[in-house]
Amino acid sequence: FGDLLRQRFLQSDVYTKMDRQDLHSQASEWFQDNELMVDAFHHAVSSEDLERAADVLELAQPIMDMNLQSATWLKLLKSLPDELIRNRPVLSIGYAWALLDQGNLKDSDNRLQDAENAINVLSEEQAQGVLFSIATARAYKAQALGNSQDSITYSEKALELCSKESPEQYAQAVSGVAIAYWLNGDLEAAYQKFEVTQKEMEKLGNHVFAVGITIGLAELRIAQGKLNKAIKSYEESVQYAKEQGDDVFNITANHHLGLSELYFEQNNLGKSAEHLATAKSLSKTFMMVDWNYRLHIFEAKLKEPEEE
Repeated sequence: FGDLLRQRFLQSDVYTKMDRQDLHSQASEWFQDNELMVDAFHHAVSSEDLERAADVLELAQPIMDMNLQSATWLKLLKSLPDELIRNRPVLSIGYAWALLDQGNLKDSDNRLQDAENAINVLSEEQAQGVLFSIATARAYKAQALGNSQDSITYSEKALELCSKESPEQYAQAVSGVAIAYWLNGDLEAAYQKFEVTQKEMEKLGNHVFAVGITIGLAELRIAQGKLNKAIKSYEESVQYAKEQGDDVFNITANHHLGLSELYFEQNNLGKSAEHLATAKSLSKTFMMVDWNYRLHIFEAKLKEPEEE
């Protein structure tokens, strides 16, 4: 019935181009208010308001990126005039990151340059955020190319530019520096950077990040051959998570899997089995991206003695 009404309305004489644009504009606003950004974008385009369409994509980028929809976002972006994109640093930096996600390092560089060239149209606060993201993107690219020195340089630059008022931005910057040192083989410097980040997150009350970063700390201790210290890192973090409540404790599946692996290496099969069972139970509530990969690798390792 709704489709019939829509068809009759579109065919009526009272339905003018202005009416159509106004309805699409209202629809775009409604979809945006309800966080349905793809529909909001399409209605903005149908209303022939490309500036609004660009605004929608700027707002949608972090949400869609977090939901692993950067390819969809990029497809929408490419439907806009390139000149419009180049004059918007926030869109240009989003464009660059979407290209990096696809492994297109060369073209991403051009978009980073576009963002820098148009930086003057932004407020001081917005410019700081874009410059931080540019430095972070260049550090990421350097890591992908195996250029450890550039990775450290750009990661340190991102740390200088990050906002201390944004716990997430600060944590991302310090973690970036830590990873850069890690890739450069300086494991102790990497550990210290991760440790500083963890303490800052605890102070700021970002308990989830403070617990999550333990995985990096433990992996570094393992790389250094310090298995007992890795176990201690995991166990202290799990205890800290318990003290913060279920919302934080429920993200510790990878911690328990790490403990299971470490106790298995020490031939403490009882504790290994106990932590593996806990890890599997917690994974039903929350799992990290690499959960299934790590679990299957470890389970294959468990079966090796049986096969022999």
